[in-house]
Amino acid sequence: MELTVNNYTDRVGNEFLRVRNVDKNGEEVVRILTVPQFCSYLGHSLVEDVQLVKVKDNFWPQNTIERYFGDYDNYVCTWIVEPAVRVVVFGNKHYHVPFPRLVFKIRVSKGSVVAKKCYALKNGDDKTLYQYPFGNVSGSGHICTGNIKIEGLDEAVCTFSEEFFLGKTNNDYYGDGTGRVKPACSQAKLLEKLEKLDVFPEKWLVKTGTIDDLLEKAVA
Repeated sequence: MELTVNNYTDRVGNEFLRVRNVDKNGEEVVRILTVPQFCSYLGHSLVEDVQLVKVKDNFWPQNTIERYFGDYDNYVCTWIVEPAVRVVVFGNKHYHVPFPRLVFKIRVSKGSVVAKKCYALKNGDDKTLYQYPFGNVSGSGHICTGNIKIEGLDEAVCTFSEEFFLGKTNNDYYGDGTGRVKPACSQAKLLEKLEKLDVFPEKWLVKTGTIDDLLEKAVA
C-alpha cells in the first residue's frame, strides 16, 4: 500500500490533510481529513504521532486561495495577484501598461515546476476565468517560460509570478489576438493602447472558464 499525505488549506482557510492511498491493485482513493480523523484512520489515538514539515513564514503568497504541501520540493499553490502597472518588454521596446487582476497556479514536483497556469480575473468576481491578455500563455492557461530557470521557489512561492513579469513577452500563443482580447488586435497595438491608460479595461477580457476548472479535485 502506498500512502501520501499533504497539508491542504481550503478556499476559506481551513486546514486539513490530503491523504492519497493506492492499494496493491493500483486503485487510488483521495480523502480530505482533519488531523484527528487522520490519526483515527491510521489507528493512532494521539495527534502528536503525526509529523509534518513546518512551512516557512511568508512562504505562501498573499491572496492564496488553495495550497497543498508535502515538502519544499512537492507542493501546489493557487494565488491571486492584484492589478498593477508593470513593464512589458516586447521586441526592442519597454511598455508601461496596466495589468488586470490575475490568478496563478503552479505545481512543484521533485523540486521542478511541472505545471504552471495563469488567467485574468475581473474585480469583484473570483469565479470567472478570462484569458491572460498578453503573450506567452496558451488558450488553456499554460505559461511558457522558455529556458528561464526560476530560483527561490523553496523560499517563497510568489517568486514565480515575480520572475514571470520580468521576462520578455512575444507572440507565442497570442497570434493576432483573436480569442485573447476583444476587439482582437495585434499585441503591439494592444500595448500601445494600454500605455495611455491607468487601468486595464475589463470589457476587453475574453471569458474562458470558471475557477473550479483550475482548483484541485479531491474525493471526500
